Amino acid sequence: MARMHALFLALTLAAQTAPALVGPDAADAVPRTYAWPGTSVGPRFTDGGVGMVEIGLSYRLVDWLEPEAVVGIGAHAVLPDGARLQVIDRFSFGTRVVAPLDGMRPFLWLALHHEHQGEWAAVLANPIGSTLGISTDGVAHYTGVEAGLGTALQFDVDDNPLQAMVRVNVVYLPALGGHVGHAAMTDQLALLVDVAGGCPCGSEGVRAERELSAVDRARRRYVRA
Repeated sequence: MARMHALFLALTLAAQTAPALVGPDAADAVPRTYAWPGTSVGPRFTDGGVGMVEIGLSYRLVDWLEPEAVVGIGAHAVLPDGARLQVIDRFSFGTRVVAPLDGMRPFLWLALHHEHQGEWAAVLANPIGSTLGISTDGVAHYTGVEAGLGTALQFDVDDNPLQAMVRVNVVYLPALGGHVGHAAMTDQLALLVDVAGGCPCGSEGVRAERELSAVDRARRRYVRA
């Protein structure tokens, strides 16, 4: 009888403390908004390779749909002349189509990709205008698409729901007949590998995760008893 009373008390506390953390609303224990600081590296199949630092911001509309914006800056070593260097600005706006699993969030990534490619000499001559892409002198503006596959692994640190993410993207940037000075732009095809850590924004999800953890600990104590 004492065990039945303890079970009834544990279930009552769970219902009062975290009514949104059971059943189909369990995803609410994880924050909807995440910041994603990270890096991106990969080859340009037409010439050379790229390395960037970047930050993303995602918002989970529903458990399977998560729009994200990514902004990055880095360098493009143009081959075969490796001494030729470009400064790259990346702007990606897209969404993750997620297949939620226990502790993991594998996803399909579809996005619009805009990029500034500034020649190093142009950056030295006009650092602000070239880096921000507001100068057209020695700066190519590309707009294309990217698609890829990735996954995010969920884990807790001191009851904070963090994530680690890896994503492999194929990027296509058509030239569309554009020119930089007198030089014609060319179509570009690239592979980008994004590696980032997910940090929750806001306290609602962290609070919910702590409540869920407290309920789980109470249930485990009852089972051990």
